[in-house]
Amino acid sequence: MYLMLVKNTMNLNDDIKLLYVIIGVLSASFTGYMDDRSKDTPKGFTGHIKSLFQGRITAGMIKAIVSFFISLIICIISDYKNIDFLINVAIISLTQNFFNLLDLRPGRALKVYLFFSMLLFLIFDFSNLYILLNTAIIISILIYMPYELKEICMLGDTGSNALGIFLGIFISSISHTGIRFLFLLFLFYVHIYSERKSISEFISSNQLLNFIDSLGRVKNYDDAHTKRGST
Repeated sequence: MYLMLVKNTMNLNDDIKLLYVIIGVLSASFTGYMDDRSKDTPKGFTGHIKSLFQGRITAGMIKAIVSFFISLIICIISDYKNIDFLINVAIISLTQNFFNLLDLRPGRALKVYLFFSMLLFLIFDFSNLYILLNTAIIISILIYMPYELKEICMLGDTGSNALGIFLGIFISSISHTGIRFLFLLFLFYVHIYSERKSISEFISSNQLLNFIDSLGRVKNYDDAHTKRGST
């Protein structure tokens, strides 16, 4: 029924959008799965770059390269121009990795995804293709989240990358350049911060963020000694 509703609201342009959403999500999931299965130890961009200079290509580096080129392809197909092209390539690729940074504690990436989804519901009309797809994702998250919070299962890079690239594609479609630019600055800040310090430690040091982050979990975590780049 829901798929029929989505299909009935789609036009030719939406068919193209749906195609690159599928390509983006599948590529992000596949490279995320490679990273999940990898035994590579480097953390953060600097760790992967150091490994590259040492003659080793890590699964994380492959994931970053594939993410960048998929983001390029999506933005070329979408016919973004000039500054919009540059902003959107960065948003799509960095949002994918942003959710990878978050997926260190049960439910964290899911809660952040739901937060941004609620904001996007305020910006877009419900007839928007991405809203329709995102509604299905939100329903899936609400069903799945209790299992992750109880540590029965986990997203891993496979799931967090898929959520990240879809949200990046979604946000890149916002018409207001200023909103997208502010979000891009936020992404830059988080990535730079994570190279030097621990996101988990930052969250645990803030009473409100720590409460939301811990909500629903079956156990608490000691983030006092979490290493930089490990989030």
